[in-house]
Amino acid sequence: MALASEVKRGQVVRRDGRLFKVAAWNLHAGGGKSGSMVHAKLRDMESGSVEEPRFEPKDEIEVLDVERRKMQYLYEKGGKYTFMDLETYDQVEVTAAVVGPLARFLKEEEEVEIELFEERPISLHHGPMVELTVTTTGAAMKDVSTYKDAVLENGMEIQVPQFVKEGDRLHIDIETGEYHDRIKSSGY
Repeated sequence: MALASEVKRGQVVRRDGRLFKVAAWNLHAGGGKSGSMVHAKLRDMESGSVEEPRFEPKDEIEVLDVERRKMQYLYEKGGKYTFMDLETYDQVEVTAAVVGPLARFLKEEEEVEIELFEERPISLHHGPMVELTVTTTGAAMKDVSTYKDAVLENGMEIQVPQFVKEGDRLHIDIETGEYHDRIKSSGY
């Protein structure tokens, strides 16, 4: 058990008998007569639904110890994603709800860490961003500060700033699917 004020994003918690991945966990200091409050965003590990409960900082939350194993993504079939354990070569099927928003960014043979609780896959651990290449985009328009359409290597369409061009590598936020920044090339 941990105090609500000590829980961090990315941890797995049990609440009302269900497992949740902490997507956001923010402590808001109170002012005047109102006390501090923790605003949480929790993703249900079974259904993928999101809840946004609030806690008192002194509330006790059950934080679970999970095991992480590096696995290689193989393929998707019928809403099940198949991964191979890189040490044992065992294959594991993971539901779309467990894969969550990362599903649209997975590439065959990509390595990810799968979090397991009691030997059952409960989530994929990946950084908050993915790197993707722009395959097509329109030309920049002068004197316009708006965004333009771009298509990424995975077929996803997003809005990007005018300076982004074909071939640029971008950081894309996994949760929102939005442009974050352009990756600077090492050449000058």
